[in-house]
Amino acid sequence: MRWVDVDWENSRFRATSPKTEHHAGKASRMVPIFPELRPYLEEAWDAAEEGQEYVGPKYRESSLGPDGWRNCNLRTQFQRIVRRAGLEPWPKLFQNLRASRETELAERFPIHVVCQWIGNSEPV
Repeated sequence: MRWVDVDWENSRFRATSPKTEHHAGKASRMVPIFPELRPYLEEAWDAAEEGQEYVGPKYRESSLGPDGWRNCNLRTQFQRIVRRAGLEPWPKLFQNLRASRETELAERFPIHVVCQWIGNSEPV
């Protein structure tokens, strides 16, 4: 995600989707900056260097290597964080977090809106 994709005033950010960009209207979607996320995003903004384009520049730079995103070790780093928190990493870390967040949001918002934010369809 790039800092230009963050709309602080309207508390939203643009999530791009290279996986679905070839489908009409599926290149990106606007997602609310939920209150639980905003303090962390603001902290990252405050810590960003002048002119820094990406929210997570370290991972972006790694992704440009010969192995692409596989070179970033996001899952490995996430497993370390989970272990440091005193938990055992579970299978499909990112998929399960996404599914859990969708369930939480569906308790408060219409499912078709939640699916727009999450980037999937209701059957999925």
